[in-house]
Amino acid sequence: GLAARHGTPRHLKIDVEGADLACLRSLLPGPARQAAGATTPAPPDSLSVEVAIGHAGRADVEASGQLLHTLQAAGYHRFKLCRQALFNPPYWGGELASSGPFGEAATDLRAGLAWRGARDVAEDLRLLAEERAAGDWVAE
Repeated sequence: GLAARHGTPRHLKIDVEGADLACLRSLLPGPARQAAGATTPAPPDSLSVEVAIGHAGRADVEASGQLLHTLQAAGYHRFKLCRQALFNPPYWGGELASSGPFGEAATDLRAGLAWRGARDVAEDLRLLAEERAAGDWVAE
C-alpha cells in the first residue's frame, strides 16, 4: 500500500460518507487482520475522522461514539471535536466544505486549541446532534 511505499503519514483525514468506521478499522491493527496475514503500518501521529452527526439523530451519536472508541483502542488518547461549519466560507456555495486545520491547529468546539480526554469530548456529541452539525474527531 501507500504507507508501505512512502512511510506512515503524519496526519490522515478519513471522510468516506457513511463508511468512515469501516475505513478506520481497515487501517488499524487488529486480530482479524493479523489472522489473515495482513500487515498494517503504524497509525499516523494524528488522525481526523468525520463525525456522523446531523441527519439520523441517535444513530449518528452511537456511530460517532464507535469511532471514538475505535480511536482509543488504536492508542489515541488526546482528542478534539471540531465543527466543520467554521471553515465553510459562504461564497463557495453548493456542496463544497472544509474541515479546517488538523493536529495542534485544529479548533475544538469547547476548548479551542487544547486537547481533551475521550470522556470529555464524548459528552459534546449530543451538542452537535442538536445543532444537526457536521464535525470531525481529531485524535493524537
